[in-house]
Amino acid sequence: IKATSCMTGPYDDVTRPRATEKMDYETELSFVIAERCKNVPEERAYDVIFGYVIVNDFSARAVARLERAEGNQLLNKMFDGFAPTGPWVVTRDEIPDPMALRLTTRVNGETRQDGSTSGMVWSIPKLVAFLSQMTLEPGDVITTGTPGGVAAGRPPDLPSWFLKPGDVVESEIERIGTMRNRI
Repeated sequence: IKATSCMTGPYDDVTRPRATEKMDYETELSFVIAERCKNVPEERAYDVIFGYVIVNDFSARAVARLERAEGNQLLNKMFDGFAPTGPWVVTRDEIPDPMALRLTTRVNGETRQDGSTSGMVWSIPKLVAFLSQMTLEPGDVITTGTPGGVAAGRPPDLPSWFLKPGDVVESEIERIGTMRNRI
């Protein structure tokens, strides 16, 4: 669940909060709910989806570590502007198989993530079935997860990939487009 204050445009600048020097990127395929629904079975999941969009689910890893010690996770992914969304919504009928899309993230032109939605831990039908235990509303955006290549997964003996002011992050998913956000 995202607060509207963390959502921003596909080409907007994103401010790294003072609370962390370990700001990370997570390009994710996301989907937009089309209709009010609850308890949707997996076999009907695609019927309640309007379309697909990219979300870069930025994370403040130092804050995440503190939150996880207390058994929760909220603020590290909810800082203002931490969820650039776009560049537009591609309708469900334009992407016949959302579980087979190439996803890449580049930082300052260097490819950091290069994967496929086919490797997601939870499929879109499983996500819809699980999350629709609560009422989903038209316009709700659900993020799905990210492939390897994030800064937090980089071995400590290699140069850090955490984002710095001035870095430009490009989040791309085939058939949807590319977002560019400067930190």
